[in-house]
Amino acid sequence: MQLFGAMAGFNVGKDPKKPSASDIPMFANGGIATRATLGIFGEAGPEAIIPLSKLNDAPLSQDNLFHSMLGLLQVHTQVYERSLDLFASCRPWLTAKR
Repeated sequence: MQLFGAMAGFNVGKDPKKPSASDIPMFANGGIATRATLGIFGEAGPEAIIPLSKLNDAPLSQDNLFHSMLGLLQVHTQVYERSLDLFASCRPWLTAKR
């Protein structure tokens, strides 16, 4: 997992005034941004981008993990409950009927 802070992953051994596209971090394997960060998301398929503070707003349980995984993997089943899926709001193609 990558961690990016003040410099957003830029300028490692390069001219700080001329960052290139190859300096932009990719988040396919996850990552945490501690400040404003320019990054590439979704390059390996759908990804969830959610403020960590949102995860503190509600108590979490194994039910959240179960329903979030069903949603992320797009498993179509009658047992799926959108209200327990932590990332449902990040997926606009997901409908309330599901």
